[in-house]
Amino acid sequence: MFRLLLQIFLSACVFIAWGCSGGSGGSSGMDAVGGAGGTATGGGGMGGAQEMTPEGLLEIRVALPGVKPILPGTPKNFVATGVFADGSERDISAEVTWHSSDENILSFDGDPRSNFAAVPGDGRVTVSASIGSVSGEFSTCTYPADFSPYLRSIKTQGSGACPCDLPAPIPYVYWENAHFPGGEVKPLRFGELHCDESVSIMIFVVGTTWCGACTSYAQRIAEISSEIEAAGGKIIFIELEDDNHEPCTSSVANRHLSNYIGDVGIRVGDADTQPGGGGYMASSGVVRAYPTVVIVRRSDMRIIADDSTGARDLDLVAVAQDPDRDWTAPSVPMIDSKCEGQEEDSEPNNSSAQAATLALGSVDGGICDGYPDFFQVNEQGSWRLSVNFDHSVGDLDVAVWDVNSDGPMRDGSGEIVGSYTQDDNESFDHTGPALIRISGFQYASAPYNLTLESR
Repeated sequence: MFRLLLQIFLSACVFIAWGCSGGSGGSSGMDAVGGAGGTATGGGGMGGAQEMTPEGLLEIRVALPGVKPILPGTPKNFVATGVFADGSERDISAEVTWHSSDENILSFDGDPRSNFAAVPGDGRVTVSASIGSVSGEFSTCTYPADFSPYLRSIKTQGSGACPCDLPAPIPYVYWENAHFPGGEVKPLRFGELHCDESVSIMIFVVGTTWCGACTSYAQRIAEISSEIEAAGGKIIFIELEDDNHEPCTSSVANRHLSNYIGDVGIRVGDADTQPGGGGYMASSGVVRAYPTVVIVRRSDMRIIADDSTGARDLDLVAVAQDPDRDWTAPSVPMIDSKCEGQEEDSEPNNSSAQAATLALGSVDGGICDGYPDFFQVNEQGSWRLSVNFDHSVGDLDVAVWDVNSDGPMRDGSGEIVGSYTQDDNESFDHTGPALIRISGFQYASAPYNLTLESR
């Protein structure tokens, strides 16, 4: 009888250990393993439904390790960190039950490593980890599998005429020390931007700390940043070089931009661009001059406008509101004319082919619609052009225009030849014949007076 009672007692102990402690003697459930497909299995394969919460476990944080995004067709692992009542934290990835909200996108079935998942599909998914009564989750998405390893301007993809075929999704790039509004320094990764459904477009403003036109453009973007962000735009300022023409770090970029635009946008330096040890943007085919504007559609990470298609002149609020529209050759919008009847006698001079001859002296005109005004200066020597207007009515710019590139002419440093400021009036000096374009920033309208004088 004693032997029979002992046998029953031992059997009960084995069953309890099997079902509650993962089969490890007197364990209290700390060794329970989350099985494939989010189904918990104990060491003996029976007690998943009875796994116990480790003593003192308050929270489970789920995250992606490393910097690489989730790519369709490539297995991906996750990390579960347990937060305990005594303030300690430790990796409990091998102890939790893993689960995917959509196994057509990400599945924990089939991999003997409990925290590794296959990625058969593409899309948004929530990964959860649980043990006992405590669980945590992490919402994320896959990165476009067909992304290009190179960053290239739109017009290099085809003949140069637009509408243009969009290039492949942009490569996966990140910064570990991006400066966010509010003084927060944390990683900025294209994978996380792609997963942020509150964002419609990313506007990358690329410049240098020594470039006056870059600073001026950043100031103007800062003025309308709240409108851009309300429409879904995320603004990222990337400084390529510092005042010594050396690769610019994120800390220097932040210090420079904060002095001029305050706490606006995300600020990074190209010296800290990864992967590759920095300098990625400087060597890309997109940045051909300063400032360069690159607009990326968040939903598929494709460049929808850049300097090769006139991104600097786009209404960025409108782009953020309608990112699926073709912005490589947008139609000219209707604007509220502020000219009050003043327009140059040489109208229409809205294209380089229609440019009006501008002689020494003064002439009145106005940007009265969505089109710029073009003038041809034929002076052989040095001259100065002044555009007088009221900035509070409309912000106007003036530049020497390059017909071959169909964009502003750049000097040897890559800066625009002309004048782009936030002040009343614009003025610059030049030598020899030149085609001039006057335009409204973000399709602004205002009357103006031109004065051309020899130097």
